[in-house]
Amino acid sequence: VGCDLTEVMVFKEAEDRKNRFMAVVSHELRSPLHGIIGLMEHLCDSESDESKLRFLNLVGSCANRLLTLVTDIMEITSLRNPAKMHQALQKDPVEIPKIIDEIVQFVQRSVDKRGIPVLKPGVQLVNEVQELPIIEADAHKCAQVFFNIITNACKFTRKGQVTISSRLDSERKWVEIEVSDTGQGIAIEAEERIF
Repeated sequence: VGCDLTEVMVFKEAEDRKNRFMAVVSHELRSPLHGIIGLMEHLCDSESDESKLRFLNLVGSCANRLLTLVTDIMEITSLRNPAKMHQALQKDPVEIPKIIDEIVQFVQRSVDKRGIPVLKPGVQLVNEVQELPIIEADAHKCAQVFFNIITNACKFTRKGQVTISSRLDSERKWVEIEVSDTGQGIAIEAEERIF
């Protein structure tokens, strides 16, 4: 099999430029994000209105998730060894009910890039997650997964409701979170690709 080394070098150079660009952009995003997070913490410390404090905490949580994402991009673009790209998950104390509550509050007020509410007017978002023990998991990844599943359920449900519920086994060894909706569902041919 023949190979044109010029094409390989051009591809390698383009890949290197893309990685440098991603590293610079990620680095430049970190500074303003740290500023936003710092200002949010200051506002939270000085806010006595519980309603406003809840919104400020939501903004802070979103900023922290964005900072984690930017940090992940920086780490991936700085890696030279492809085997290192699958990094170990963090082990954080995770309060699932708190994460779900923040996501529900956020989704109820979110709009998509066209300005259309994520939660349609005829749809109820119901949080039935009960008190659960704190688990050890990657907090950022948990929030990311729950956010994606809940927003997708809301996006594809035109009427009815999206319900988030939880179960804890009698021995308190496992936690199950279920997101159910009255939406159109996933096409059978897409299920294998997704799951």
